[in-house]
Amino acid sequence: MAWAVPAAAQTQAPELMQLNVKNASVQEVLKLIAEAGNFNIAIGGGIKGSVTLFVDDMAPRDLLDVVVGVIDAAYVEENGAVWVMSKEAYATRYGEPFVDNLVSRSFQLKRAQVKEILPSLKSLLGDKAVVKPDLGRNMVRIKASPKLVAEAAQMLAEIDQPRVTKGFALTSMPSALAAGLLGKMVTDQTTIVEDPVNQRLVVSSSEFEINRVAEILRMLDVGEGLQSEVLEVSYTDPDSLAEALRPHLTLDVGQIHVDQRSRKLILMDFPPVLAHVKHLASLVDVPVRQVLIEAKILMVSTSDNVRSGINWEILQDQVNIAGRFPGLAGSVPGVTGDFGDLTAQNYQIVVEALQEYGETKLISSPRLVVMDGEAGMIHVGSQVPYKTIDTRETAAGTINQFETVVIVDVGVKLDVSVAISGIDMIRLMVHPEVSEVSGYAGDIPIVDKSTADSILMIEDGNTVILGGLMKDHTRKTRKGVPILASIPLIKYLFSSNVNEKFQSEMVILLTPRIMTGRELYEGAGVANDD
Repeated sequence: MAWAVPAAAQTQAPELMQLNVKNASVQEVLKLIAEAGNFNIAIGGGIKGSVTLFVDDMAPRDLLDVVVGVIDAAYVEENGAVWVMSKEAYATRYGEPFVDNLVSRSFQLKRAQVKEILPSLKSLLGDKAVVKPDLGRNMVRIKASPKLVAEAAQMLAEIDQPRVTKGFALTSMPSALAAGLLGKMVTDQTTIVEDPVNQRLVVSSSEFEINRVAEILRMLDVGEGLQSEVLEVSYTDPDSLAEALRPHLTLDVGQIHVDQRSRKLILMDFPPVLAHVKHLASLVDVPVRQVLIEAKILMVSTSDNVRSGINWEILQDQVNIAGRFPGLAGSVPGVTGDFGDLTAQNYQIVVEALQEYGETKLISSPRLVVMDGEAGMIHVGSQVPYKTIDTRETAAGTINQFETVVIVDVGVKLDVSVAISGIDMIRLMVHPEVSEVSGYAGDIPIVDKSTADSILMIEDGNTVILGGLMKDHTRKTRKGVPILASIPLIKYLFSSNVNEKFQSEMVILLTPRIMTGRELYEGAGVANDD
């Protein structure tokens, strides 16, 4: 049956033991060791016999290892107590044989502090070693393989040396920055003094730690010194460019400042990094390409014998258009081709071909410049205002009425979005709208609209034709007997008013051209030669 002996109550760290016994009961010896070491011990019933020991100045835990080894027993520390048992009992309880080829050794430090070197010591020994600090006596007890114990002994001997003070001159890294980085890598016992005037650090620590500092600074203080450069921002937003460049600077070293007034960036970093960042800036800070859209908006009033609108297939052959594409949604198929400049002869050929379908009138010839990725709008027409009454009730129950003027755009409106692909391809998203006031409901105008949407991919400088926006119209005309219908007084006897119905079709020609932005200045005569 196992029995336990509580450890004696002690307020100080355990002392080294002297134990001289001959043929003493092993149970009594274990009890003495537990009392001296201030730990609980439980002894199994299979632990019997006597031991003879002559020990001088040994830590209680180390002496426990000796006694257990002498009696060929096993032990394990669980639930705050050391359990000593036979090897058979150990194997039955834990399902594996007791193997103890580990070495236990205590080290007392004279200069270094145990609490400071514990992280490094545990990192060296790993998880399988047992490290027991004794902060009261500034000691540490290690139980590990003989090889690891020897390595730990060498490390502790190097650390537990007199303090050494040494100065380190820095070539490239600022002393303040080096001191900050170094402070994160050394123990609290290491003192670092910054000397910004002479660009150096004065470090005081053990010789072991001083050697570590020298190695760390050798890796940090590399290359040429920090330099500053001013980078002019020509096209992009300076803040946006700074955010794009910041991740490419040296971590915790490189700096970037923005001067919005002069549109400049002030950079500080190592020369190779500055060269790389400047190269990236040259790739990002470029003029945003724009698209010049030249439009011709035509209205074709189709004749009576053309009731189905313009036949685009026939027109395609007449004007020799290269390529045919699906038309706008819900409209007669349209076509596109390479006309070149809208003012060239090809434009006249298109107009002459449209004249065969009815009277062709040029409504507008606008030009629009849109930045890559943006949208623009062309409106040819008028604005129709009307009034509305907005009635609101206040919290006090008073009803207030407000008169609001609403503006409605009527006529021809063309919304265009552009996106440049590659070198010379343009993606056009076109939304044409034709509208007019057909009547009034009270004071509110009734607006008839014809709209469509189309997405086109065309080459720079090519022309696209958008057609199929048809509308029925009614106009009053006076018809009568020739000559008699024009004689005053009697003309009403020989003529009458007739409501004549006719159909019109809107035709839009678009030619987009890619621009860098300099063309506008060159056309105005203000661009320089640089």
